[in-house]
Amino acid sequence: MGSAIRFRSDLCERSREIAILVVAAEWNSDFERDSHEAIARSLGITEAELGGIRKHNFSMLNEGEALIAEVTRQLLAGDLDDHQWKKATKHLRTSTLFELSTLVGYYSMLALQLRVFRV
Repeated sequence: MGSAIRFRSDLCERSREIAILVVAAEWNSDFERDSHEAIARSLGITEAELGGIRKHNFSMLNEGEALIAEVTRQLLAGDLDDHQWKKATKHLRTSTLFELSTLVGYYSMLALQLRVFRV
């Protein structure tokens, strides 16, 4: 499942890594964050952008990436409100939003497992 989410997705690599890093920040998952920050750097995500993601400040991201980050945070809070749903479906295909929600759920599960097993 993990490889399908990471490598056969409508999400571009940068957006995928941004979403994963938002999950890692929300769950305070050091292992997940450290692993995916290395990947993010290889994709050109800057230290300033990484620092912003860690602090839940998405202002340095482009509009599409900021939307992915905000939708991810909303999903982690439990749902998209009506405004966020309209904004998300205006800019993302339904299949992309479905994949993003799956990615958020999967990496949240991993973060929980990493915490439980003290990784």
